[in-house]
Amino acid sequence: MTALPTTDLLQEGLALHRRGAVAEAAARYTALLAAEPRHADAHYYLGLIACQQGRFAEGAEHAHNALASDPAHGRAHVLLGRAHSALGRRDEALASFDRALALAPDLAAAHGHRADLLSDLGRHGEAVEAYDRALAAEPDRAEDWFNRGVALNALGRRDEAMASLEKAIACKPDLAPAHALRATLLSELGRHDAALQSVDAAIAAAPNSAKAWFGRGAGPRRGLVQPRRRAQRAWPPRRGDGQPGKGHRLQAGSRAGACLARDIALGAWPPRCGAAKRRCRDCGGAAFGQGVVWPR
Repeated sequence: MTALPTTDLLQEGLALHRRGAVAEAAARYTALLAAEPRHADAHYYLGLIACQQGRFAEGAEHAHNALASDPAHGRAHVLLGRAHSALGRRDEALASFDRALALAPDLAAAHGHRADLLSDLGRHGEAVEAYDRALAAEPDRAEDWFNRGVALNALGRRDEAMASLEKAIACKPDLAPAHALRATLLSELGRHDAALQSVDAAIAAAPNSAKAWFGRGAGPRRGLVQPRRRAQRAWPPRRGDGQPGKGHRLQAGSRAGACLARDIALGAWPPRCGAAKRRCRDCGGAAFGQGVVWPR
C-alpha cells in the first residue's frame, strides 16, 4: 500500500480522533512520527490520548517532545500543565499554563485548566477570575461554567453559583454533575421538590452515578432502599474509559471516598460523613456533595 503523505496522516488521525476511534487515530499519529520524528502536532495528539487514558507521564513526555520541536505550541504547554497537575507537580503545572497564556492570552483551555488547579489549591477567588477569562474567550465551555459554580459555592456565593450551574446546563443539558450540585443547593434552600427534579435529571444523564443516587436517597423521601442499593452498585465512580474515576476533587479510594463508601456499605443513610455538614475525623468532611470532573 502506498504511504500516505504526512499531511493526510494528520488529517486522517484527527478525523478518527473526533469520531472516538482513538486506537486508529493513534496509529496514524505514530505513522506520522515514523516519517517525521519531530512533528510537533503528532507528539501533541499522542500526548493528548495518553492523558485522556490516564497515562500522564507518557503524556508529559510527548508534550515535552512537541515543545522541543515547536516552543510556541500553546496547546502543548497546556497539555504539559495538565500532565504535571495530574502527577502532583502543581508548581510546574501553573508555570506551564502561564507559558501557554504568555503565547496566547485568549487560550480558553489554558485559563480553564489553570482555574481547575487554583480551585484544587483552595484559591477559589483566583479560580473564579480564571474561569471568567476562559468563558469570555469561549462562552460555551459547560465544564468551566460548572467548575466556576463549584468555586463560587466554596466562597459562599450561592446565588452566583446557582446561576453558573444553570449556564452549564444550558450549554450541556446532560451534564450530570451540574444537575447534582444544583440539587444540593436547592435542597439546602429547602426547595426539595425542585431538588428532586434536578437529581432525577442527573440520574437520567448518568444512570450509574453514585452521587446522583446518594442525592435521591438523601432527599425529602429519605430512607429509600432502592436508591441506596443503586449507589452501592455505582461505587466507586468510574471514568469513561473504565478506570477509577474521581468526584469533583474526590479521588476514588481516597479517605473521603472510603469514608462515604463505608457509610453506604454499613447502611447509614444519609451518609454520616458529609451529608450532615459535620467534619469527619476520617476525611475532614470532604466526602459528600461532590460532583464529577468530566474530561475535556
